[in-house]
Formats: sequence, C-alpha cells, structure tokens
Amino acid sequence: MQLITLVRHGQASYGAVNYDNLSELGHAQTLALGKAVAEQQICPDVLVAGGMQRHTQTAQNIAAALPIQPDATPYPAFNEFAFREVVDSFLAKNPHETPLSDAPRTAFYRVLKLAMQAWSKDELDDLSETYAGFQTRVVKGVVQLQKDFPEAKHIMVSTSGGAIAMYLGYVLGLTADKTVATNLQIYNSSLHRFLVNTDTSYLTGFNDVAYLHTQPSMLTYS
Repeated sequence: MQLITLVRHGQASYGAVNYDNLSELGHAQTLALGKAVAEQQICPDVLVAGGMQRHTQTAQNIAAALPIQPDATPYPAFNEFAFREVVDSFLAKNPHETPLSDAPRTAFYRVLKLAMQAWSKDELDDLSETYAGFQTRVVKGVVQLQKDFPEAKHIMVSTSGGAIAMYLGYVLGLTADKTVATNLQIYNSSLHRFLVNTDTSYLTGFNDVAYLHTQPSMLTYS
C-alpha cells in the first residue's frame, strides 16, 4: 500500500483582496512543517500541489527543508470548492443570515457551515459544482496519484481543508453533516495520512500539528 499524506495549506489571507495567498503566519507555519518533516525523517518520495497559489506556496515552503522539490504538474482535483459561490447562493435564498459588516470572523464561519449543509442537500442554485461532484473529484484525484506515481511509497499533497474533509468522509463513510463539521475543525498546515491501494483506503492519522504544540500562537483554523 502507498502512504498518501494530505496537507492543508498554511493560513491564507483572510479579508484581503487576494485570499489565495499565504499570510505571513501561513508562510511561518509551512516552513516549520517542512523542518518537522525533515527532522522526523518522514520525507515523501513525491510532493505535489493542488492548482491554487496557496497550495503551491505551501509545497514550496515544505520542500525548502527537504532533498526533493515539488512536482511541476498541478493537481486541480485537490483544489478547494468555490466557497464564496456556495455562500453567496445560500445568502441569496436566506438574506436574513447575512452577517453584519463588522461581525467577527466566527459569524462568517457559522454562515459557511449553514451554506455547506444546504449545498450537501442540493438546496442551492447556479453552482459550478455539486457537493457530490466535489467529493468525486477528490477521490478521483487520489486514484490519479496512484496511477501517476505507482512506485512511490509516500506521496504528499498540498491541498485545502475541504478536499481533506471530503476524502476523509469518503474513507470513513461519514454523513454530509459530519463531513461538514469535520471540515471546519481542520488546522492550517496539518497532516492527514491515508494508506491506499487500488481497492481501499485507510485513515492512519488526522489533523496532526504536533510540531506546533510548543508554539500555540501558530495554531489556526483559518
């Protein structure tokens, strides 16, 4: 079996014009992760990234401490879902749920959870991707990795929390509600390990940020 480690990107730039860019803290988190991977001697044979800028930046920062470089081919199967599109569609149907402009960040994540739950039930309109389609995309991405790197013992993927939660939900047979709830508990720059072959997948590690436990100020969800 192959070990596939899904890594959530470091903290992105919440509230900025370009969210798809690691914050200063996000860079620090992922550089620390690379050093931890090297120190723990869990270097992957292959390091790939989804097609988003924050995925590429995360992979590059991890690789800075390793004897390998990220594979040049992007894997858009591991891109995040269009969460702003999902939220906008939800609020169009539920305008009373719109947070105030000065509301805390937690208010946005409450709406995001409600929107994702509605999305999973096919209650939203005019979306580029269904909830089921998103999960299928991620699962196919894992299958593609096995085909592209059949000799690799350990493949590491820089991706997003939604993609990780979707694959976890698939492997464990979680309900949509539990998958959505799990999604919102995934730390930035966390490790999620799966043993896979052509027939099955097993979860062997979830939300690992042990390398940051001595630096609690670096532990973030968003």
